[in-house]
Amino acid sequence: AARNTGIKYSKSKYIGFLDDDDYFLDTKIEKQVRLLEQCTNKEYAAVCCSRIAMFKNYVYDVNRIKSNSTGNYIDTLLNKEDILAAGSTLLLNRTVFDHIGYFDESFRRHQDYEFLIRFFRSYKMIILDENLVCISVDGIRNYPNAALFHSIKTNFFKEFDSDISKLNKEQRKKIYYNQWSEVFLYYFIEKQFSKAKEIYFNKMKEHKKFDLYFLSKCFYAFIEKRIHFLSPLKYKIASLKYKI
Repeated sequence: AARNTGIKYSKSKYIGFLDDDDYFLDTKIEKQVRLLEQCTNKEYAAVCCSRIAMFKNYVYDVNRIKSNSTGNYIDTLLNKEDILAAGSTLLLNRTVFDHIGYFDESFRRHQDYEFLIRFFRSYKMIILDENLVCISVDGIRNYPNAALFHSIKTNFFKEFDSDISKLNKEQRKKIYYNQWSEVFLYYFIEKQFSKAKEIYFNKMKEHKKFDLYFLSKCFYAFIEKRIHFLSPLKYKIASLKYKI
């Protein structure tokens, strides 16, 4: 709702977003505007850049986005490959909102997914493969209520199943597995193991068999929620592969 209010009162040719715990590098807006100004194909109405993820002064992840020839990244978006960084990496033409509308305030989660799926129905996106945004975390992960999240995910798929069905079989399998694995994780964390089992057999198994890596992530998240110092430690260990 706050973003929609800002958009409605804005008068600029371009719209960007910046979460309160993120920051832009100096040339982020300049480079994105230049790309949009130089693009002669008006179907390309947004630019997304890569990002650096930080915990305090530790760089723990550097995201590089793989561009494609279509300009459509619905599959990347729904595979949870984190191309958006909650919108901080985006810059869009103001006319996009006049055409497709604003963020849907009825969505309790996945508002960015919902908006961008509508975006990709009409427009294409330019990928700027430079790390021009830093996103930050405080080390304490927010775990939603599993039952509520299950309901939200079910409604999400009802709303956008037709968009997903246009993708190829392998893309669809990957999306359904990755998205429903989130629901499995939250039930697992809450020790609702029968519900987690139900999600696996009814929503995940047909798309991909269980793997030990995902199961180990579930056990780690289960422990991490209860022992909070593990989360900062995880980011510090991950940062060892990057220069600080």
